[in-house]
Amino acid sequence: MVDLKRFKEFEYYETEIDTIKQELKILPDGYLVKRGAFYYAKAGPVQNGITKDWQKVMQLARKAYLLRRLENLEWNYSLAQKQCGKYKTEDPAEIIQSLPSLYQMLPVKCFFHTSVHSQLEKFEKAIVGEAGHVDRLIYMTDSGINVRSKSELIIANALYQNGIPYRYEAALALGGENRYPDFTICRPSDGKVFIWEHLGLMDQDIYRQRNIEKLSLYARYGFLPFDNLICTYEHDIKNPAQIHRLIKVHLLCQM
Repeated sequence: MVDLKRFKEFEYYETEIDTIKQELKILPDGYLVKRGAFYYAKAGPVQNGITKDWQKVMQLARKAYLLRRLENLEWNYSLAQKQCGKYKTEDPAEIIQSLPSLYQMLPVKCFFHTSVHSQLEKFEKAIVGEAGHVDRLIYMTDSGINVRSKSELIIANALYQNGIPYRYEAALALGGENRYPDFTICRPSDGKVFIWEHLGLMDQDIYRQRNIEKLSLYARYGFLPFDNLICTYEHDIKNPAQIHRLIKVHLLCQM
C-alpha cells in the first residue's frame, strides 16, 4: 500500500529542489563580496564592482539564499528517504539569518522572487526582530555575524572560540508571540537548546521591568535559569573568564 503522506512529502521536496535548480541557472555567476560600502561580484579570480548595479546585488543575494535553501532541502529529502536524522530549517527567516552578515544587512526583498515583494513588509519586521533595526548591528564577531553591543560581541566570540553553534536574535515563538533571545544555542553533546540573555542595563527601571516579564515568559515555556536559560550581567563581561566558565558548565559538559 502506498504511504500517501510520504509520497506527498517526496513530491514536495522533488518539486522544490527542481524549481530552485531551474532558477539558479538564470542567475549570475559568482557570489557577493563587500568591502567597506562597496559591493563586488566575485567569480573565480575575476572580481567586478557592482555597487551601482543594484539589480545584480539583489540577484546574487537571491542566489545565496537559494543555494542555502537548496542545501537544506536536499538534506531533508535525504533524511526523509532514510526516515531518520535531524531536519534542517526550511524557514526563510532562519535561512537568511544563517547567511554571512553581509547578506543579512541587505533588504529582505533581495532574497525573494519579485512576485512576492509587496507581501514582505510583515515578514521583514519578523527577520529584523523586536530589538529594532539591522543597521544597529555594528560589531562584527569572529564568526562573521554582526551584533548590537560590545558585551554581546564578547559572548559571541567566546561561543565561537569554544566551537558552540548559535544563532543571534532568532525568533522564538512562545504562546503565540515571538521573542528574540540574544543567543539561541544548540549544545553539541546532545542537541539540547539553550537561550542566553545578556541583561546589561538592569539598573534602569523600565529595562529591568521589561526583562523580568520576559524571563517570566521564558519560565512558563520551560526555559529556566541554571537549566536551559543562561543570564549574564555587566559584571560578568568585565571578567571574560566567567563567560568561558559558563560555557564550560552549561554547554561543554552534558548536565
